[in-house]
Amino acid sequence: MAALLREAWPDRPARALKAALVATVAPAWTEAIPLLGGNPAYGGRGERAPLTVAGAGRVNALAALETPVTAHAEPEVALDLGFQSASEPRSETRDIALHNDGDADIAYDIDFVFRDASDAQAGVRVTPAATTVTVPAGADATVAVEVVVDPRSLPLWPLLPTSFEAGWAGEPQRLTQAEYDGFVRFTPQGGGRPLAVPFYVLPRRAANGVASDVCLAPPDFDLRVNNTGLVRGQTELFTLVLTDPDEPSALDALDLRAVGVRLSVRGGRDVVQFAVATGDYDAAPGEAPIAVVLDVDEDGAADFVVTSVDGSTLGGGLPTGAGECLVLAPDGEGAVELPYGRFRVVSQAWTVADLVGSVRVLTAPLDALGLGAGANFDVWVYSPRAGAGPLMLVDAAPHHAATSPLEADVPVTVDTSCQLWSFYQDAVFYDETARVLLDVAPTCAAEGDGLLLVHLGNAPDGERGWEVLTPPTRADYACEREMTELADAETCTGTPDWTQFITGACDGAITATPVGNAFFPPGKSDARLNIVDYWGNETQCDTTVVIEDRTLPTIDCGDLTAVELAGGLLPVTHRVAATDACSAAAAEIVGWRCLVPDGSGNPYDVSSTCAVAMAGDEMTILELGDSATVLEWTVQATDTAGNQAQTVCAAQIDRDYLAVHGGGGFDCGATGGPGGGLWLLALGLGAWLLRRRSVSSHRSEVRPGR
Repeated sequence: MAALLREAWPDRPARALKAALVATVAPAWTEAIPLLGGNPAYGGRGERAPLTVAGAGRVNALAALETPVTAHAEPEVALDLGFQSASEPRSETRDIALHNDGDADIAYDIDFVFRDASDAQAGVRVTPAATTVTVPAGADATVAVEVVVDPRSLPLWPLLPTSFEAGWAGEPQRLTQAEYDGFVRFTPQGGGRPLAVPFYVLPRRAANGVASDVCLAPPDFDLRVNNTGLVRGQTELFTLVLTDPDEPSALDALDLRAVGVRLSVRGGRDVVQFAVATGDYDAAPGEAPIAVVLDVDEDGAADFVVTSVDGSTLGGGLPTGAGECLVLAPDGEGAVELPYGRFRVVSQAWTVADLVGSVRVLTAPLDALGLGAGANFDVWVYSPRAGAGPLMLVDAAPHHAATSPLEADVPVTVDTSCQLWSFYQDAVFYDETARVLLDVAPTCAAEGDGLLLVHLGNAPDGERGWEVLTPPTRADYACEREMTELADAETCTGTPDWTQFITGACDGAITATPVGNAFFPPGKSDARLNIVDYWGNETQCDTTVVIEDRTLPTIDCGDLTAVELAGGLLPVTHRVAATDACSAAAAEIVGWRCLVPDGSGNPYDVSSTCAVAMAGDEMTILELGDSATVLEWTVQATDTAGNQAQTVCAAQIDRDYLAVHGGGGFDCGATGGPGGGLWLLALGLGAWLLRRRSVSSHRSEVRPGR
């Protein structure tokens, strides 16, 4: 057909010929044997075959030749979006280009129709930007088409593995349940042959599971996984035993990136499971020839190969995509020639892999490998591509230069007795977030060993379905420029809680010690810290330590000796004092009152009958009147750092003598005066003084300087 068009249009580009053939096809019906079985003209149900089965339709060379206008999408002829994983709504716009080789303008009505009308309500929307377009004679026109994939309305992905026992049984025809296809139609307004640009998308409603705030530091290890997708997340946990760099020369789907191991129980048997992650998703990972090679006697040669094959080909049948996991042993009874050499099958199970995924999980019973609890074995992995000729090695991990993929120069040794992480659950299911609790941490893990998380149901494109978590290989931590702490009230020194001021990926798993003196005086001091993390990585950082003096000064109210008022000994001068543990302090008398208790605890203020002069830390009692029985004075102290304390001191007034009580104690001595006897305090005065604590103590108000 293309040759006929090339003969008729020798000067047109190849894409124009393809576009002419594709846009003018006739429908291809279902029930293709006989070919016209679905054609309603022959009694069929009118079901048009999926584009992945029959292409755009049946080629009509005459229609292609008679249609002056060609239409094709950019950059391909069909509007093909391919596989799309969506954890949230996404939109994409593509252009459809039209070219008119005729000598008259042609106007078209534009619409879109799904092959299956029910798809219009199932999460995919295709909308041309215009409902009409006119293509001028000998010129071009362009129509934009927006495609929206809304995973909230998509059905669940039909090809997730059902379990580790069953795996995915290989039914690629089930993909038709998730495919959406149809046509952007251009119908001539004046009559004539219509054009139809095919549309196709394979959308997947995906989870978006990812680990957060992870630091592999027992005993405080806490693994959390979060899911921002629209379907339930599922995460499987494996001990990471090796990683392999991105190798541009390898096919991404066979480019080995990480390998994880775990012990488990499947089908009532103790098994070892290997998760093999690659650089990109494979259309059928269940049958990809990834092979895990085991050397159980550690002699450098393969004892077993754990691999995935297409189960249907084992009996000589055609490939179906059914991924089976085989444990193979070299030679022996029943051995057959396989791409790896002569091997016999010692165990068989399903390969656990999504049809569109980048992780394969291979399972081998321990008893089939001759291994018991706590055994050691060497392991290496390779991805070969089998063809008509000998086996071709695409990638190997760890990289080795052996002539045979069944030999490794530097394998990885796995000690199952002490090297593997163990969790209370090795698989978690979560809608939004999940916490995975550590059961046993590795005690002999190799340097850099961590975790390989397999996120089943995640979008494999871009985000991929796996995640590697490893301990840090160097101490990458930063100190704050200043670290502040309060001075101790007794020693007047301080030392910060260093780790509170250090940031880094695993700052909760570090120790920090200062070089030199660990205690610092008030003010600013330079300090250098040694930082060591859980894994022994070390570094240093410089900072400024700021020790703040918040210690309040102590006030001494002083002692006032007895004064015989009748003897005319006034005026009397009294001094107070203040001390501080960290710095100098000054006291100041800031107020005074003369009082007469009323018996109810609310004294009368008779200060107008008294006279007291204040000057800094001194006061001079000039006059106490005839009625006052209590003298109060307020002392405020301030230290060098600005901290302030305040105390109210009180003294009882005797008409024959004066006794004052403060921080230094109460002087209850008395002397007689001429014609005078002791003024006995009223009961109310005694009760009031007890309430005010003026005899045995003082009341105080503290005001810090900051």
